[in-house]
Amino acid sequence: MDKIPEIISLSISSDISDVNRISNNTKNVNTIGFKEILKRSGEDNKATNINNLLNLSSGEIKKTDRSLDLIIDGDGWFVLKKNLELYLSKDGQFFVSESGLLKNKSGYNLQGSQGNIFITTADVKVNNKGDISRDGVIIDRLMILKPEQIKPEQLHSGMITIKDLSKLSLSLDSNIKQGYLEGANVDPSAAVISLMSNKRHIETMQRTLSVYDYVIQKAISDLGKQ
Repeated sequence: MDKIPEIISLSISSDISDVNRISNNTKNVNTIGFKEILKRSGEDNKATNINNLLNLSSGEIKKTDRSLDLIIDGDGWFVLKKNLELYLSKDGQFFVSESGLLKNKSGYNLQGSQGNIFITTADVKVNNKGDISRDGVIIDRLMILKPEQIKPEQLHSGMITIKDLSKLSLSLDSNIKQGYLEGANVDPSAAVISLMSNKRHIETMQRTLSVYDYVIQKAISDLGKQ
């Protein structure tokens, strides 16, 4: 009997964690390249196969005809760098900075085989292997990596913080497409239904705990009268 409150508390805690996960997904429904975070069981800080943590299906593909809009068809991720930190992202919208660095909208540097990518103009060609060229001359090749295992704590706004390089490998079967962007793969309708279901379950557990407390208090009161 004394374990019932603990069980109910764990259930409510799990529901709240799920609500936070779903809310994060819906918040990023318009984030380019965002991958839906899936529900998982087990220790939160334990590394798991990326397929168990993220829905890796493609989001809506939109043609932009912009030379620095890219998508990855395959299991690879773009590599970004900010200060000394490395990140993986499916967001393929890039810009040329005043210094000629190729960056994302948050100012992270896109990485190629030679590190930061320098181009003097957005008028470049990117082939399916990730080679960036201008006037037929290859400038650099995009570094496209795929993670094997990640932890939930590595996920932030659609990006993966790289903690262990040994869990990464080159993606050899990914194709790059220029002039396209991939939207988030979150289904807003399904997310709303899940949120409602979790809310109802939390309310049910709270009522159950109240009833349990009432029964215990009544039993103690009745024993005191004997």
